[in-house]
Amino acid sequence: MPFHAEVLFGSVMHLLVHCIMPGEPAENLATLWLWIKDKYVEFGTKVRYGTMKMTMFSAGGGAKLRGTASQIRCIGPVLHSLWKEVCKSNLRVYKQVELCLRTSVHLEQILDENKEEFALKGDVADDFEATAWMHYDVFWELREHFRKEKMQLFQLTQKGHSAMHAALLCRSLNPRFSWCFGAESWMATGRRLALACAKASGNGNGVATTRLLIKRWLLAMHYTMQEPEKWAWRGQR
Repeated sequence: MPFHAEVLFGSVMHLLVHCIMPGEPAENLATLWLWIKDKYVEFGTKVRYGTMKMTMFSAGGGAKLRGTASQIRCIGPVLHSLWKEVCKSNLRVYKQVELCLRTSVHLEQILDENKEEFALKGDVADDFEATAWMHYDVFWELREHFRKEKMQLFQLTQKGHSAMHAALLCRSLNPRFSWCFGAESWMATGRRLALACAKASGNGNGVATTRLLIKRWLLAMHYTMQEPEKWAWRGQR
């Protein structure tokens, strides 16, 4: 999934409900939810939200859409379509939000269409990299715009930086393999490995623990990459 989709979509919904639509926030959310359900039907969306509450996207700590990975991923085209219908003004920031949504949806489309590929090739890789740069740049501009307005929207963090690295390596490894919600399961494995390395190097010796952790992790990745077909099933999600 592209850069901070949960932050992007949460920020878009916050803007629609609290800043752009004419009614009170609760009324606006009820209307927006009806529109979303209609778009679900129009697009034949496979994984849908069953309800939408204000706290699911507009809570403390910045706008961020809550939900499962599939729910968040599948609402992208819906929000992009709704934004184009509702926000027809020529305001620069409106156009930037539309571009950010459009590039997010396109990145996801490329990954879906090439989910069986171990690495992206040729024009597909060029398209993915160029779109990723465009998406990252406009995301950053939106972050800076709303930061000056003292609004916690489009909060791009180092997670986006890591995702950009995955995009730049797309000719060597399909980002769908290296950057997806399913891959977050490595955290539990990494925790167990770190505990074992700390014990082996003597508790309290942070430098030795880190070196051993990296050494063992690289060795594990080496063996994994020798037979990538054993883990390519992750790209079929």
